Formats: sequence, structure tokens, C-alpha cells
Amino acid sequence: LIQDKSLSDFSAQELAREISIVLTSKTDHAQLFAEEIVGIGRSPYTGFWGTLSAADKQIVASALQETGIQHLAQRNISKLSDGERQKVMIAKALAQQTRIIILDEPTAFLDFPSKIETLQMLRRLAHEQHKTILLSTHDVELALQLSDRLWLMEESRFSIGTPKELAADGSLSRFINRDGIRFNKDSLRIEIK
Repeated sequence: LIQDKSLSDFSAQELAREISIVLTSKTDHAQLFAEEIVGIGRSPYTGFWGTLSAADKQIVASALQETGIQHLAQRNISKLSDGERQKVMIAKALAQQTRIIILDEPTAFLDFPSKIETLQMLRRLAHEQHKTILLSTHDVELALQLSDRLWLMEESRFSIGTPKELAADGSLSRFINRDGIRFNKDSLRIEIK
């Protein structure tokens, strides 16, 4: 439910003003520049022709800056690395100015420092701009350090809580512990034996 309405009560344009999505699939807009891709995030707010106003262009510039890719604005999307392309798609979601952002493995193509920077940026945006940011990740250790709440999906269980709550109730140990791998609930770290 969003504002006491079910998703089926929203038109496509209304829903696009509430929820933005970042997928791991590559964009097929090979002839566009990064700035133009980010500008597509403004489409729920533009008229039929999709012309960006001065205010829209400022929002696009801010999204590029928030993601640290303003230097890529005039680069063709096909000339970007996978990690740069993923940051463009995150900037597009920011330009869409939704309260909810859903990301599927947003750091999948990024090197380790960029993964941390991206997750820190998303956390900062959630706190500073009061956005709800839901993301899927297989990087449990980073999620433990940077998430406010986790939704842990096991085979037959679904657990929700802060990392400390899920450590205390044994959910994280059940999920992580295997031969040679142990979850330390005190340090919230995975230890390899």
C-alpha cells in the first residue's frame, strides 16, 4: 500500500511518480548520452513530447552530481563501463524523484570501493531525503554494515529486522553458517575457518 492505496489504484504515470526501479539489465539506448538517459527519469513529469524544462534539467544535473558522475554527462552510454552505466541508471531513478526506489543488485558491476560508495550514497539519500530504498544484494557483509533493516529470505523463512535483531534471534547464523563459515553475532562479521 502507498498512501492507503493499492498499486492497482494508480495509473502508470502516478505509479512512476511514487516508485522508481533500477535493474541490472543493460539499457538498450545505445545512441544516448548519460545525461539524456538520466533525463528519461523526468518523463512522469513532462508533457507528451517529453521536453525538459529548466527545472527538469536542474534535477538531472543534481542527480548526476549526487551519484558522482557529472563528468560522464556527455558520454555515450555505449562507451561507459558496466559500473558507470549502473550509476547512470541510479541517477535516472533519483531524477525521477520518487519516494520509493527499488534496486536489483545495484552494485553487481562495481569494484569494491565503488560498491561501498554507492551503498553509502543510497543510505545517505534514504536518511537525508526520507526515501524508502529497497535493494536486493548477495553481499551480506556490506548489507549488515550499511542497512537500517534487512529482509532476510531463507528457504522456508522470511525474517525482518535490524542487523542486530537478526543476529540476536539467530536468523543470520542460520542463514550464513556452513562448514568452514561462521557468523559472529557479536561483531556482525562472517568468519571463514
